[in-house]
Amino acid sequence: AAWLAHAAALSRTTATLVILVDTAFGREARVKRDDGPLLSELAVAARDSNAFVALALDDDIAGAEGVNVALARTFQIDYLEPEHLYLVANIYVLRKNAPARDALHEIYLSLRQSVPNFNWSEPRFAALYPVHPLVADTSASVRLYAPAFAFLPFAASAARNAVNRPALSLILLDEVFDHSEEALRRSDDLHDAFRVYDELATKAVARFPAMQRLQVRLVLKSLFVLSLDGRGATARDLCAALLFQDEHSQQAAIERVEETLKRLSELAPQRGLAAHADGEDLRYRFQVSAAADFDAALAASSESPAIDDAAIAALLRTLSNARFEDWPFAADEPYAPHADFEVTWRGSERAGRLTRATSDAAPPSNATGETTRAAAGDAAGDATLKEYEWQLFVRDSNCKVAENIPDAALVAGHDGRADAPLIVLWQPAECYAEELSILRRLVALRTDAALAEFGETARAAANSLAAQAERIWSRLYVDDGHLLVDGESIVFTPEARAAQSFAPMLADALAARFAARFPQHPQFDATPTGAEIALLIDQLFGGGNVADAAVQQLAETFAVPLGLATRRGDIYIPETGDAVLGRPWVREALALVDRAGSRVVPLASVHHILHGPPYGLSRHTQHLVLAALVAQRRIELATATDDRISRRTLGSSIKWDDVAGVCRAAEIHHNAEELTNWARLLTGDASLPSIADAAARDSVRAALSAWLAAWQEETTLKEFDALPDAGLTT
Repeated sequence: AAWLAHAAALSRTTATLVILVDTAFGREARVKRDDGPLLSELAVAARDSNAFVALALDDDIAGAEGVNVALARTFQIDYLEPEHLYLVANIYVLRKNAPARDALHEIYLSLRQSVPNFNWSEPRFAALYPVHPLVADTSASVRLYAPAFAFLPFAASAARNAVNRPALSLILLDEVFDHSEEALRRSDDLHDAFRVYDELATKAVARFPAMQRLQVRLVLKSLFVLSLDGRGATARDLCAALLFQDEHSQQAAIERVEETLKRLSELAPQRGLAAHADGEDLRYRFQVSAAADFDAALAASSESPAIDDAAIAALLRTLSNARFEDWPFAADEPYAPHADFEVTWRGSERAGRLTRATSDAAPPSNATGETTRAAAGDAAGDATLKEYEWQLFVRDSNCKVAENIPDAALVAGHDGRADAPLIVLWQPAECYAEELSILRRLVALRTDAALAEFGETARAAANSLAAQAERIWSRLYVDDGHLLVDGESIVFTPEARAAQSFAPMLADALAARFAARFPQHPQFDATPTGAEIALLIDQLFGGGNVADAAVQQLAETFAVPLGLATRRGDIYIPETGDAVLGRPWVREALALVDRAGSRVVPLASVHHILHGPPYGLSRHTQHLVLAALVAQRRIELATATDDRISRRTLGSSIKWDDVAGVCRAAEIHHNAEELTNWARLLTGDASLPSIADAAARDSVRAALSAWLAAWQEETTLKEFDALPDAGLTT
């Protein structure tokens, strides 16, 4: 009542009352929330007042069910995915500077190469370093039995203590065990498991050689943590968890850990460390009573006939979004067969399309390559082509048949046309039996309502299985997957596999194909935007402020690689004369204009030549080339209303959507003899040879340079400007 009165008073002011309802931080046991009706009443009252109410439901709190069902009706529920946790850790808790991230790249590549089953992505590894990614994956299971445990406080504390440790000494599961052991031992569900653990940690470890005992203790602690969700671990899992490696081979490290697990299982009292087959490997686990019942129910549910290949494929399609932040298919949208995408190569965007290559997908309209260009029409009446330079068919794992892949095109890489899109097939590896079991369990958890009755045990298992499924997708598609182009298999390089985004990974994989198709494409250090090109045209070629720092930077980045600008002294200025005309893309554009005579060459025709092999110039860079030719009085731009954009009007921003084509410049071009006569008059040297003779041009240039230097020394213009206005006549 007091709150409602206060809220009513606030509603008459401009202030907003903010109420955050959270659970006490230092709680020792899981919370049994029964205040749903009261909190719902609070939310209803806030609607009619100037107030905001937020309720935090932790992972150890029963959700909006039973007496709390009213919460779902009165609060808007937002779920925080595990990815939010990693983002917060990366930005606020485990921050790194740029040099550190460069070093992490090398560390990551080393671990991927030497540690068996270390299949986390580099973005996840870099975000959580120096904490092992598996610590975050298992934190929900630990919190299930130790409510006071939370990943972020643990990571912050452990990272502070690890500052002076070697770079490869990550914070592992044994430190999680040590940190939470006291709280875990208070859980009634773990009494039997700890009894077995204590027996092994004291008596069994003593039977190993002294040099192995530390390693055995690490195995026991890590296996205990990994058993909290009911799954346990294989020897491969423990190698990855503890960063075990062998200088001879990965298999040797796996066999060493497998032998340790086998001996521990034999020494465990009353089969307390059970081993059961999981595909080709044995999976070991401590018997956790609560988790064991759940695991048995989950295993039975995962064998349901409803979880077929189609269900597994549908799950895998959603996991790519967790691996790549720029994956073009949205996980929360209905199934879509296609998605447009662009990759950057040599500073140029190459437009393409991703197509899901599945046996149940409808054949794409562009399977033959005939409809990969979609007309979007412009003001000039010519089609502005939406071009796909490549098409990537993403095949489902274990998919033997994909009806919508143009098999004939895969053999040649395209449909025979020089400018046809490059056809690429993304072929994933096949699932291991153990991986398939994990995926089936995750599907069962998300579809079998009966498993939800296990409450937090099910939710913790879902978090763990989701993390494992993400790593499975990375192995299938990135680590062991490959691309097929022209019948050739292309594997992803270590740099491509380490990419945080999909665009650079794909660009790296297709770079050699782009280079073969567009060998004369210049190298830009950045990707030009429409605004940058407009500024460059206005200022560099339109007679603006050439010396402006931004213009100079753009000229160096884009105009110089195209041969349209050169350095004179301290600044870049427009290139003139033969240096520009010698560029192949310039010659191609001028050849089109020359063949057309007095007619206008459609802009689409120019684009077809300059965008196709061997140049591959984007529209923005084509605009820069055409503007340079306009500035040299070689061509003019013709608009849809038959107006002309010449050198005189180039300084104003060009609306390229209004440009219909290009044509010859209206100015009269002087021939070589006329220009030679002008050079003789200016220099006063009647003996100058004709510039029609290429060998004589240097001597004419030298004479003109000497004349210009003399003119500047006389300071005629400066003296003229100094004259008073009254002394000037018409």
